[in-house]
Amino acid sequence: MRHVIVSGFLALSMLGADWAAATSAQEYLRNAQQYLDKGEVNAAVIELKNTLSADPTLVEARLMLGRAYLRLGDGPSAEKELKRAERLHAPRERWVNELGEALLLQRKYQDILDEIQADDGLAPDLRASLLAYRGLAYLGLAQRELAEESFDAALALNADLELALVGRIQLAISRNERERAMQLTDELLEKSPNNTRALLIRAELDRQAGRNQEAIVLFGRLLKEDPENLQARLARAASLIALGQAEAASKDLDVVEQNRTVPMAQYLRAVVAFQKRDLQEVVERLEAVLSVAPDHTQSILFYGAANYGLGRLEIADVYLARAVQAMPDNLRAVKLYAAVKMKLRQAKDAIEILEPHATNSNDAQLLALLGSAYMMDGDHAKGSELLAKAVEKAPSRAALRTQLAIGLLAGGETNQAISELKSAVELGQDLMQADVLLVLSQLREKNYGEALKSSEALEKRMPDSAVPYNLTGLARFAKGDYDLAEQRFRKALEVDPDFFTARMNLARLYLAQGQDKRAEKQYREVLKKSENNLGAMSGLAALARKKGDKTAALEWLKKAWEANPNAVQPGLLLTEMYVQSGESLKALSAANELFGRFPDDPRVLLALGMAQLSAGETNSAVGSFKMLIDRQGPSARLLNLLATAQTNLGDYSEARESYKQAIELAPDNRNLRLALGSMEIRAGQQARAIAIARELQKEDAKLTAAYDLEG
Repeated sequence: MRHVIVSGFLALSMLGADWAAATSAQEYLRNAQQYLDKGEVNAAVIELKNTLSADPTLVEARLMLGRAYLRLGDGPSAEKELKRAERLHAPRERWVNELGEALLLQRKYQDILDEIQADDGLAPDLRASLLAYRGLAYLGLAQRELAEESFDAALALNADLELALVGRIQLAISRNERERAMQLTDELLEKSPNNTRALLIRAELDRQAGRNQEAIVLFGRLLKEDPENLQARLARAASLIALGQAEAASKDLDVVEQNRTVPMAQYLRAVVAFQKRDLQEVVERLEAVLSVAPDHTQSILFYGAANYGLGRLEIADVYLARAVQAMPDNLRAVKLYAAVKMKLRQAKDAIEILEPHATNSNDAQLLALLGSAYMMDGDHAKGSELLAKAVEKAPSRAALRTQLAIGLLAGGETNQAISELKSAVELGQDLMQADVLLVLSQLREKNYGEALKSSEALEKRMPDSAVPYNLTGLARFAKGDYDLAEQRFRKALEVDPDFFTARMNLARLYLAQGQDKRAEKQYREVLKKSENNLGAMSGLAALARKKGDKTAALEWLKKAWEANPNAVQPGLLLTEMYVQSGESLKALSAANELFGRFPDDPRVLLALGMAQLSAGETNSAVGSFKMLIDRQGPSARLLNLLATAQTNLGDYSEARESYKQAIELAPDNRNLRLALGSMEIRAGQQARAIAIARELQKEDAKLTAAYDLEG
């Protein structure tokens, strides 16, 4: 009997303990829900952990904890809790969407495809959302066609499913269709102004386009809806840093780093330190990032740049090599890596790094670096040619380009520009590019006396190089001192007989004096040692044209183009010659081939339009001129060409508008006003035409064309 009583007491005791635990768990659960309702997610997580400590089998707590982790952006913890809820037999529809979100946060795209099936038997809304998650997974794996199919299937089941609509936006971004992405995002935000995914995408698009102020406003809207969104806080901090508002950015970073270390926050703090020129802090911050995220490419690049600035060239060499390997098309990384190689006196390596990016490049800094590398390697002709191209590409910013190459990169002062090339010379005497660019810039500005002083000073510093003598020759040539110019060019050739630039300048000098035979001899001397030399062949073509030998001129240009397929100039000259000689079909053929090679060169697009106009392909010419205006902006010349093409097409109304726009840009151009008068007549507006004619007569009583127009 006593045994029975004891057993009864034990049973009652255990029942009481279970009841107490259950009561405690429910109380924790209620507290957690209250915290979640107030947006205090971290506090809710603590209560939910207490709940599960009291009752590990409570499915509701597992689900709530998984969702709370999602709100904190903690994908791994969310996945763990949701899978535990699954093992506790929670209905699939209560956790499967959240599991998709958790896996998506971790970029576990294949896991989504393996674990989340959108079975036909599911409720339409659930199946639609699972299809959307599968679409995002396909997109993460760069399987765009399958992603598009999944999004389309999801939207067929639920046309308003925001997850699928967001997927379509991300698909457009992945295809580099940014205008479409912005349009789709704006459409979604019209329907759902507080959609956090859409707000994040729209803000990111603005941020990446440099519209940081607009991005900050959108990030603010998003964070009002979702204060715990770490991605938005980090992105807003990045925009604030870009605007120089480091203090405001630090507040966002402080929120992000509450109770946790976030590598991206450390990276952004490194950016702030870089702006303050504290390279040592930059290095320390990035070491913290790289210790937990060793493959973060931006940190690798930044770490290499900071060490370069601190003079730790061997470390910079290692990290910038990794950066270029990870981002082979990132010109900033490429140029920094090449600059390190040049500091290490490894010119051949620098050439190998830069050369693949130099073809048709408009980057004056890259061309200047490559020119310096060739000079360091002893190829003065090639070096001078590239440095001259650098000045040609950016004549008004040559000083800035030089400093970026040898000064700013070394000092890390990327947000500042030192204005004089002389300071660059002082910063890096080992790189000749500063001296060369200084002289070339002074020549372009017609400061011939200053250019002569600079080149003669360089002669004294570098008496064994052909380059300074060539520069002095150019300065003398520009001043009209032809005999002294010839002496310096010949001195350059005495120092280096293969310095073709000096020989080409000799030819130019002889041409200026009308000594065509002597010029031709120099061009042919160049071709003996450099049979594909573009400058020499172009020079011989010009001489043949001057003599009236059209056949020889065309042959030289064809040969130059065949031998130099990456050069645009011979193709342009060939097209121009065909147009001028009335060989329209040949001109069109050459222009089309040129456009195929250089579709982004505005000179090529202009040549194509002229060839199309000459060949009677007027519709195509209108399209080419419009494209050129879109790319370069309107100018009186381009609008006049467009109007001419529109007139030939019989589209007088459009031509009239084009002439009006041209006149707004060049109000003193009488030919444009006469052309507009003709258009007014064609439009039946004789009174307007007469008004134009009489206004021109008042300006110039001898302008017979104005009387013809009135007549």
